[in-house]
Amino acid sequence: MIISLTKNELCYIDDSLTLLQPRYKEFEEGQQKIIYRVLAPSASTAAPVELLDIVGAALIEAHDIEKTTNSSGHVIPIDLSEEYLWLIREIANTSIVFGEEFVGYNIKIKIHQALRQIRRDEVIGPIDTVSDDASYSEDRLDAFKILEMDD
Repeated sequence: MIISLTKNELCYIDDSLTLLQPRYKEFEEGQQKIIYRVLAPSASTAAPVELLDIVGAALIEAHDIEKTTNSSGHVIPIDLSEEYLWLIREIANTSIVFGEEFVGYNIKIKIHQALRQIRRDEVIGPIDTVSDDASYSEDRLDAFKILEMDD
């Protein structure tokens, strides 16, 4: 699910996560994991390196855009799995403010909107649309309209 985050929101997420790694490269079920930083006060949960990489890449992109345009407030779209959305939801403290931006609250709302969209998609499923291919014919649809008018 794609959500768009500001540089401040990305900084908050990055500051709130610590690296979670298996003790050995080949991780086996039940093997102890290593958390690299104490989970207080800044890092509130451990996350896999893949999530940290996604957040880090978006943070670099936000920095580069801000630097080249000399303006702030840009949003960066990132694609997160449902698992990562739930993980970020756990760190989003609604009372956190950077400058005048309510980053914790904003993140929480974006995460819940994305999770609701995932649930909606599960219930509704894919919605077919009329395509521009050769099988579509306006005349055929007009014929159905005429048949409906006859009733």
